[in-house]
Amino acid sequence: SNQRDRYKNGGLMVQAKLIKSNDVELHSAEHIFHYVHVGEDKGVKCYYMLPDFPYNNYRKGFISGEDWTKMNQFFNDSRALFSQHSSGTTEFKIDSTSAIGRKYIGHLTGYYAVVYDETKIPKKPMLLTWIQCNAFSQLQARYCTLASHFQTKKKRVN
Repeated sequence: SNQRDRYKNGGLMVQAKLIKSNDVELHSAEHIFHYVHVGEDKGVKCYYMLPDFPYNNYRKGFISGEDWTKMNQFFNDSRALFSQHSSGTTEFKIDSTSAIGRKYIGHLTGYYAVVYDETKIPKKPMLLTWIQCNAFSQLQARYCTLASHFQTKKKRVN
């Protein structure tokens, strides 16, 4: 919704485990706060749902100082609200040594590119062969793609 005001610039995801015996029972629930970071990639506005993680430790300047302050303010506000009003759920945090944390670090320290077969393109496109992308998220990874008539392959480049 692109709401950028305080208290509106983020959200929450919930993971719940249900057990079915005679009835369906809520076994456990975790929540993860995410800040919505608006970035730009090759002139296109991108929206990133970013959980709390030290992004700039792994890619300098990924989040500007002003956005970093707003992001931390959102996490602090959300945690204060939840400490007063929530029950039955715990916060899930991404640790840099966990499998998810290592995946984030890999995305932040590398880049993704699109490779295409020039023999299958009617005329040479006005795009670079390698297009750098910032792509990561626990739930989604955004890859740059070429138009659907190009035959593409995703390749990780270190």
